Amino acid sequence: MHGTTGVDEDIPDEEGEIEDTNTDTDLDDLNDRPISTQTAVEEFTSRLREAQCLAIEIRKAKLKGKKKTPQTYLGNSKKTQQRREKARKVLASKGFLGIAPFMALKG
Repeated sequence: MHGTTGVDEDIPDEEGEIEDTNTDTDLDDLNDRPISTQTAVEEFTSRLREAQCLAIEIRKAKLKGKKKTPQTYLGNSKKTQQRREKARKVLASKGFLGIAPFMALKG
């Protein structure tokens, strides 16, 4: 995620001065009066839920085109199959049997 987090705004710069902060925020109004009615709480929670759902949808849309691999690795990649086949051939050259011939000898 790019952009500033706003953490550095409150830290004094090298000359010892504090940078100006934005005083025209909605947070100033929250300190004046608490949420006291049930309908205000319900409205707040519904708006919060909508905003969270929207944020999740936006994130999923961003990630949808970027994924090249599945989230769960199943062990079926081409490289893994090649490594396993090479290991089987090495073991066969040393005299070890595969599963099918070994089971045929047992039965």
